[in-house]
Amino acid sequence: MQSKRLEGEGPIRFFMRQALMASAAGMFAEMCTIPLDTAKVRLQIQKVAAGEKPKYSGMFGTLGVMAREEGMGSWFNGLVPGLQRQLINAGLRVGLYVPVRNLLCGEMKPGQNPTLLQKIIAGMATGGIAISFANPTDVVKIRMQAQGRLPPAERP
Repeated sequence: MQSKRLEGEGPIRFFMRQALMASAAGMFAEMCTIPLDTAKVRLQIQKVAAGEKPKYSGMFGTLGVMAREEGMGSWFNGLVPGLQRQLINAGLRVGLYVPVRNLLCGEMKPGQNPTLLQKIIAGMATGGIAISFANPTDVVKIRMQAQGRLPPAERP
């Protein structure tokens, strides 16, 4: 599916429309998947001594332990930076694609399509730019998700 400018829509307005739609979709996906992501982080960071039974076992077992010990709100630790990450990453990744593609190939005429290599290069460039700006929010999100392993007195 190719993105098209609306009648009389300038490049800035086109970029904003694309970026906002992508950001909204990314943020909705983040809200739906944050509990699984939080459980994944907890599973990844747990330390188990030899012969000891792990605190967390499996995705749903981890969610159950978190709900019992910290409440179901702990499933959403890191949601705010996760939403910020999606706002930046998805918005820039999708919003910049057409301008970067046009920079590589020139303005596309109706019926004209870039080559697969041009699409790949444009996608890699916009993805690299987007994650460069969004990565700090991802670090904050992961640190917030990992807080449950800290004793209550040590949690920020």
